[in-house]
Amino acid sequence: MNKYDYHRNLGIIVYPSAASEEVQKFIAHCLEMDIIADADTVEDAVLLLLELIETSFDAAQKHDADPFRHAPDEYWKKLVKAQDLAPEMMERIIQEAPKRCKYMTEARKQLDIRCG
Repeated sequence: MNKYDYHRNLGIIVYPSAASEEVQKFIAHCLEMDIIADADTVEDAVLLLLELIETSFDAAQKHDADPFRHAPDEYWKKLVKAQDLAPEMMERIIQEAPKRCKYMTEARKQLDIRCG
C-alpha cells in the first residue's frame, strides 16, 4: 500500500510562456509536484498537466515513491497574486478531464487553478 496522499488539493498556476513572441503558448504548473505542461490554450495546458500528474502518480505508486516536490518559492508567490480561472473555463476543464484522466474524481474537482 502506498503511503502518500493522492487526494490532496493541487495548486495550479497558468501563465504565458516567454519562449516566443510569435506563437503564444500557455504553461500550466502544478506547484505541489513541480510539473509543467504547455499548450496553445489555457484549457489544453491544464488538461495535459492533469494527464502528466496522473502519470506521475501511477509511476510513484508503482515504485513506492513520493510524487510531491514543491516548486520554487517564486511560483508560490505568483499563485497567491493570481486570479481564479474563469468559472466557464473551469467547468469545461472539469467536464473534459474524466475523458482524458481515468482517475479524475470529485476530489480532483478541488483543483485550485489560477491565472498569473
